[in-house]
Amino acid sequence: GVAYGFPSGHATAAAVFVVVAIYLSTRTRLRAGGLLALAALVLVLGLGVGAARIALDAHWASDVLGGWLLGAACAGAAAWWDVARNGAARGHDMRGAAAVN
Repeated sequence: GVAYGFPSGHATAAAVFVVVAIYLSTRTRLRAGGLLALAALVLVLGLGVGAARIALDAHWASDVLGGWLLGAACAGAAAWWDVARNGAARGHDMRGAAAVN
């Protein structure tokens, strides 16, 4: 029979790419319009990967959703860790604002 896999590795990788690309772009000097355009582009690409997995009958929708959730959670945790580690060294709190002593 057909062996669908949970979660979809392609959707997981796409979600990691989307979250990391958006996180790194917020650390650049892009204007709001450029940041929004870049975020929209990578989000559409990430969603397209999941849609393609379903359209190709390679995964169930739940497999893709699980992959997106896993990838976003892992990349979000990595971004949080980066902010916590580097922000503390520069005297910033977890939101990136200057810490009040």
